[in-house]
Amino acid sequence: MLLSTPASVMPRKGISENVAGLKARPRPRLRSWRTIYFGVFGGDMLGLVGTLVLALLVATAVLGPWLVTHDPILTTPGTLLPPSGEHWLGTDHFGRDVFSRTITSLRVDFVVAVIGVSGAIFIGSVIGLVCGYLGGWLDDVVMRFVDIV
Repeated sequence: MLLSTPASVMPRKGISENVAGLKARPRPRLRSWRTIYFGVFGGDMLGLVGTLVLALLVATAVLGPWLVTHDPILTTPGTLLPPSGEHWLGTDHFGRDVFSRTITSLRVDFVVAVIGVSGAIFIGSVIGLVCGYLGGWLDDVVMRFVDIV
């Protein structure tokens, strides 16, 4: 029968003995914004500007309820007012605040865009998979139709 010694009774190694066996890992190199920019956009400035504009629009849509200054549906007697401190983009012909309506409509626009693009990707993928699997005359007809479009 073997007797085992509990871990609390076993002698411990000193700190210097534990540290001596460890090897220093190289510190990870911090990546600069230029490295990230060229890695993601390949130096394309228009891609960066487009991404920043899209990020700004998405942030505006998410924070929309806190950014609107007036009720977007409420009509007022002041119709077709120019931009001012009260109405940042003016009012329309019903007296509704254009800035509030624009910010509110961003949310609906993004939902419609995501649904439309997702539907087009799904339908195109299904048609492409069927034509690629079957081939033959169906593939030729669909390919000519896509060329025309």
